[in-house]
Amino acid sequence: MDKTPSFVVSSVSPSKQGAAPDTRPAAAPFCRVRATDGTQVLLDPDVAEILEGTKIHRVGKYYGVSLRGVQAYLHHVVAGFPLAGATDQRDGRGNRRGDVHHKNRDRGDNRRENLRALSRAEHQFIEPSRQNAASGFRGVYRGPRRQGWLARIGWQGRAWHNGTFEEPVLAALARDDLARRITRLREGLNFGQALRRKDLRGFLQALGGDEVVTAWFVRRSDGRIRRLVCRPEAGDASALKFDPAARGLLGALDVERQEYRFIPLEGVLCLRWRERGFRVVG
Repeated sequence: MDKTPSFVVSSVSPSKQGAAPDTRPAAAPFCRVRATDGTQVLLDPDVAEILEGTKIHRVGKYYGVSLRGVQAYLHHVVAGFPLAGATDQRDGRGNRRGDVHHKNRDRGDNRRENLRALSRAEHQFIEPSRQNAASGFRGVYRGPRRQGWLARIGWQGRAWHNGTFEEPVLAALARDDLARRITRLREGLNFGQALRRKDLRGFLQALGGDEVVTAWFVRRSDGRIRRLVCRPEAGDASALKFDPAARGLLGALDVERQEYRFIPLEGVLCLRWRERGFRVVG
């Protein structure tokens, strides 16, 4: 009998290959379990112990196991779904919940904290990562005769609209507002995280000059919306004859033009950093 352990216990937060370093507090211990194709699956230690000796194999994009002669998805087993199916899973409001969502989109990460039971409609709304090529945002489309930008979501077989806007980023924010009202979900949004305006300067300064941020803000000169891909607090500001902070400005290096610019903090609408969207509130 082969006594080589099939899993290794670790306390380091997992991250995808090539992803940015995870600066969050260390996660609880988890196990790396080898699947039959040689890849590794992350499980909680107690789950790994229960499945010790059970083969974990690929099922399309997911992983599966055979328990008591029944084939099941590994993430369904960890989430506590019955082996015969998930049709009797319901939430507190009585809505049927038949899918399991991987919060970090890594289908090999099957720790309980990374799984969330959802209805099929919720999962379909959250899971697609496609962005409209013309607008660069989810749920934002060209208006009739290419006039303006439409904010729209699809939910439970029905299309919902929230107006037409001159700027695609305004339509993206309106689409997110509509999605939160209709679906009550916090995922699947263009700008899913809220950032208080009073914390905006500190947030950007903490990124330093090495991080690239995309900011959308209202210009003071003409009230138009500008998109700036920049490195906050980067560049040489020693020759300035005024204090930007006293005027409510934050200096940044324009990555596309390699010029020093200023961001009016009171006019910032939203940010995108490391594929994470932030809407500025308050």
